[in-house]
Amino acid sequence: MASETRNATLLKIISLLFLIWAIANIFVILGIDSCSAIAGNALLNSAGAGVAIANVLQISKIVYVIFMLIAGAAGLKARNRSLCNICGTIILICAIVMFLNHVDGDWSVPSIVSSLVSVALPVLYFIGVRNAF
Repeated sequence: MASETRNATLLKIISLLFLIWAIANIFVILGIDSCSAIAGNALLNSAGAGVAIANVLQISKIVYVIFMLIAGAAGLKARNRSLCNICGTIILICAIVMFLNHVDGDWSVPSIVSSLVSVALPVLYFIGVRNAF
């Protein structure tokens, strides 16, 4: 019993960090008003490549936050390995897409730290899932 608790500890800690990080990202999304930007671009039928890439990154950020909330809740319960793996995979893909966006973008310290944390958390989540199940 003690080893089961110890093995799930990393998963639960990272799941809690997922929830905190997702809430912080919700404030970022609300701050840049991604949803209205996506709707506005769709209404204007903008066809530029820059607008399309911006929309993909905004949608990726929204998907990232939604699945991070789901993965955080699933990880805290530590009952469904397949749900944890699926959410973790989607989060990792979104995090990599957002990280690659920073290659040509903002290289400020907060942006770099945010990108690295966004990629590191899913990796640690997978380690936690592997240890817990």
